[in-house]
Amino acid sequence: METTKHEDRRRLIRNFMLLNPSLPDKDIVRHFIQMGFKERTIRDNIRRIKDGISVKKLEGSGRPKAIMTSRIKDRMVNLFDGSCKTTIKMAARKFKVSHHVIKQWLQELGIERKVRKKIPKSTDKRRRNKL
Repeated sequence: METTKHEDRRRLIRNFMLLNPSLPDKDIVRHFIQMGFKERTIRDNIRRIKDGISVKKLEGSGRPKAIMTSRIKDRMVNLFDGSCKTTIKMAARKFKVSHHVIKQWLQELGIERKVRKKIPKSTDKRRRNKL
């Protein structure tokens, strides 16, 4: 989703430059700053357009996505089997990925993790021990 926004911005700047070829760079920058773009972004895009670099995102750029294989899927299901024993941090260490990836995988699998809840001290004996 982020990529589409970047491509749209680049396309907008390129089209503006094509419609106004005699306009100096500082006027283009001023125009897009008024629209809410950041100056560094505008200047980078102007440089890319003048160098003839495509406005599209390059294939293969960025960090590779962590892929959930069928083996990992089976291990995830067994790990989060409805008990509160496994935490997301423990699973992240086990699969050698970040906890964000574990959350995404759990969401893809439709697994709702159970969170441990603190039980209040309800009996008189427990309350006395608390003091």
